[in-house]
Amino acid sequence: MATEFIANGASGFNPDVDTALQLTDSEENVFKLKALTDSGFEILRNGVRTAPFIRVVAKTADYTVLESDHGTLFTTEGAASTVNFTLPATADLPTGWTAEFFSVAAGAMTVTAGTADTLVVFNDAAADSIAFSTTSEIIGAHIKVVKLTTTLIGVFVGLGAETQTPTIVTA
Repeated sequence: MATEFIANGASGFNPDVDTALQLTDSEENVFKLKALTDSGFEILRNGVRTAPFIRVVAKTADYTVLESDHGTLFTTEGAASTVNFTLPATADLPTGWTAEFFSVAAGAMTVTAGTADTLVVFNDAAADSIAFSTTSEIIGAHIKVVKLTTTLIGVFVGLGAETQTPTIVTA
């Protein structure tokens, strides 16, 4: 049995026949969500394959992260002092939930677990928080958090300049 989907009053998309859902925005960009033959889908913008854009949000003060913030990259751009990001309670998050944090300002950046002893960080499988607070090692700090299991959130830290020797050019 075929299923018909209706979006904004337009109908007719049949997943048994059609392989793409097409939307057009106010600037006449055409977006297609196209089914792949093996599995999954791809997103096309004006015929060019694209990935979904990451939502980037700057926070200048402490913030309690929400489940609806899934996939968001938070920055500290514009912050005059320390910014603490508190994650939702671990039990409230689905497995695979993720958020990222990137320090742009010179004030410390901390990510705190919403549930004690649930962060898995370097050499600690039951951490409460992770902070970047060493002077001259704050700007450019990056972490990604991912809900791994029913009780654990993995914290993935981008390598710092001490472990890498990047060449930075300022023109």
